[in-house]
Amino acid sequence: MSPGPTLRIAVVGAGTLGTTVARAALAAGSPVTVFVRGGPERCRARAAGLSDTLRREAVRRGATASEKEELLRRLRFTDRMEHLADADVVIESLPESAVVKRQVMASIEDVVRPDTVLASTTSSIPASVLAAGARHPGRVVVAHYVWPAHRIPLVEVALHDGTDPAAAERLDRMLLAQGKWAVRVADRPGFLITRALFAYWDAATELVRDGCAPADVDDALTAFGWPMGPFAVMQATGLPSVARIHTHLAPHLGAVFPSLRAFSSAVAAGADSVYAPDRSIDPVLGLLLRRSADAADAPARSIVERTVGALAAEVDRAVTDGVVDSWDIAGTAVDLAYGFPAHRGGLARWARAARSGDAGASGPTEVPAPAVPAPRRPQAIERTSA
Repeated sequence: MSPGPTLRIAVVGAGTLGTTVARAALAAGSPVTVFVRGGPERCRARAAGLSDTLRREAVRRGATASEKEELLRRLRFTDRMEHLADADVVIESLPESAVVKRQVMASIEDVVRPDTVLASTTSSIPASVLAAGARHPGRVVVAHYVWPAHRIPLVEVALHDGTDPAAAERLDRMLLAQGKWAVRVADRPGFLITRALFAYWDAATELVRDGCAPADVDDALTAFGWPMGPFAVMQATGLPSVARIHTHLAPHLGAVFPSLRAFSSAVAAGADSVYAPDRSIDPVLGLLLRRSADAADAPARSIVERTVGALAAEVDRAVTDGVVDSWDIAGTAVDLAYGFPAHRGGLARWARAARSGDAGASGPTEVPAPAVPAPRRPQAIERTSA
C-alpha cells in the first residue's frame, strides 16, 4: 500500500501529546493546522513555542534556511474552528473525557467535509463511544499515539463495527506516510497499551505498599534496562497528574488496579511528589501508601519479576480477550510503546523465558535485540468490539 497523495492534517489540541502528533504529521510532509482552545493569546503562545522548537531542531540536524522555511510554511495555528474545513484527517488530542471529546467532535463536524476522518488519540475510550451521536459515525476512529508521537513508532488503531472502510483506508494511508507501526486492537476500554502500563505501575506501587522504597524499585528496573523506572516517570509527570489520569481512565479500562487508587487519597492529603529531596518516599505518600511503617528490602530479581511479570500477564489477558490477535504482535507493540530493554530480546521472549523458569529471564543475560519492524498497515482482527 503506497501512501498516495499528501493528506492535509489538522490537530485539535496543542498539549503535550498534540504538539508531537503535529510534528509527526509535519515530518511526513503534510500541511498541518493546529487548533488551540483558549483564545488568540494562548494560540500565539503555543505557535511560538512549537515554531521555536522546530527551528532549533532544524539547526541541530543541519537543515538549510529554505528547508526550515518550507517546514514552518506547512504549519499553521488557529483558534478558529472553520480553519479546519479543508482537512482530510482531523486528529483530536484533548483530555481523556468522552463528554469533552464528543462535544468537540460535534463542533468539528460543523465545518469539515462529510468524508473527513475524525481520529481520536484517546488511550482508553472505545471508538464506538466517541462515534455515538455523531452525524457521520462511520468516520470516527481511534488512533492512539504514544508520547512523544514524533519519536514513538507505535500507534494503536481501534475501529467500531460501523466504521466506513474509506475512513479506515485513509487512516492507514496517513499512518503509513508517517512511518508508524500500526496495530489493530479491539474496540474495548484501555485497548492494549494503557491496560499494560497500568498493570505495570500497579505492581510497582504494590511493592511500595509492601515496604519497598520507590528508589529501589526504580534502580532495579533501570538496571534491568528500562530507560526510566516507573516512579521516575510518575515524578516527571507529577503525582497529581498521575492520580488524575488514573481517576479519569479507571472507569474506562475494564480492569481494577487497586494500588494505583491510593494515589488519589495521597494527593487529596497534600502529597504532590513521589520523592522527597533525598530520594526517599514523600512522607505523606509513604504514610498513606505503605501497609507497614517498616521498610522492606526486595531483591532486584523479585522487583523485576513482579513488575514485568504483571506487565506480561496483562498483555496475556489482552491477547486471551481478543484485544490483539497474537502475543508476538502484542509484545512488539509494548516494546515499541514503552522501550522494553532491547538487549532482553523483547517482552514476548522475556515472558516465554519466565514461564519456562529460565534463570536468565530477569538476570544479566543478554540476547540479540529484536529488529525494529518496518511501518505496517494494521491487519483486521476477528473481534473488533465487546
